Amino acid sequence: MRFLSSILLLFLILTINCSALAGRSKLSLLDSVETNEWINQDSQRVVFKNIGEKQKIAFILSYTTCKTLCPMIANDLKLILNKFNTLQIFLISIRPSEDTPNNLKQYLNKQKLTNDRVHFILNTEKNTRELTKKLGLYYGQTDVDGHLDHSTNIVFVNKKSIILGVVSLDNGLDKKNLKLIEDFISK
Repeated sequence: MRFLSSILLLFLILTINCSALAGRSKLSLLDSVETNEWINQDSQRVVFKNIGEKQKIAFILSYTTCKTLCPMIANDLKLILNKFNTLQIFLISIRPSEDTPNNLKQYLNKQKLTNDRVHFILNTEKNTRELTKKLGLYYGQTDVDGHLDHSTNIVFVNKKSIILGVVSLDNGLDKKNLKLIEDFISK
């Protein structure tokens, strides 16, 4: 019974968090140049406000030395890219002090995420924390094994910087998640 109560409480917290994110009318991703200038895997500057008019954007956390969650997420992202051709995916490096553009590119090649709609981006630790906080994404501190705890949520944003919704990949990509993504992208 205690276990069931804990699960119910966790579900309620996640539901409230996701509802709050989806209900935001404005996300200040585009407010400052400092926060919006990122470097991608090709050492090119990425400015979110330059994303095409018809594009939807998805943000998710990752880092190049992750051996647990990130490779599984990469497999799900390949499926998402194949199904939704107007989606730009931004993997946000949560280890900006260790990741380099070259590391990002090698990681994408290894994971077979070389689609031109995939951008692995990095910035300073401060700007990374600021962006992830605005997106409602979490990452913690490195543990003794070098693992960095982080959320597996994908946040979908439109060109006006409005959060369309959030999908958790905790249990992988299933039909329900695909339907949610389809609904977000059709908005």
